[in-house]
Amino acid sequence: MANPLAVTLHASAAETASGSGSAVDGSLNADGVSTYARGAARLRLEVTAIGGTATPKLDVVVETRPSDSLPWVQVGAFTQVTAVGYQDLVVAALERWVRVRWVISGTNPSFTFAAY
Repeated sequence: MANPLAVTLHASAAETASGSGSAVDGSLNADGVSTYARGAARLRLEVTAIGGTATPKLDVVVETRPSDSLPWVQVGAFTQVTAVGYQDLVVAALERWVRVRWVISGTNPSFTFAAY
């Protein structure tokens, strides 16, 4: 992928409820200068621990928007997670701001995961 830049959309941490990560400015270059929206990204979801009963499930989607005043739009989704492991996802049509949003279900669920 041309002009790669490492970004973390969700640092590895345990989550027990649905939520969303902080918005990341996808227009920054390696020096932290705003240049242009990247348009596409290769992301990884890494799940290192799962807890709970009744088959805990984790759904993680990638969202984007061009500015703070507009709503988030989903541009990609990882396959639903029920086991420890990782998966990669390529997303396109990214605007300036990017984040992940997750939905956790099950009885007393807990997922330790990172998205980068």
